[in-house]
Amino acid sequence: MWNFPIGLNKENRQVYVYYQICPNCKEAIVGIKTPKEGSLICYPNDTEGLILLHK
Repeated sequence: MWNFPIGLNKENRQVYVYYQICPNCKEAIVGIKTPKEGSLICYPNDTEGLILLHK
């Protein structure tokens, strides 16, 4: 997946939007997540805890 930081949440933690086109059905997959405790950034291949917004 691709990801991009979009701003800080109310807890002052960075929020990332994750997105990709499904290789099977060609629909958009979109989700959000914040870094794990003790981490400052999210990596594109780390989707653990991703909240899907649209699939």
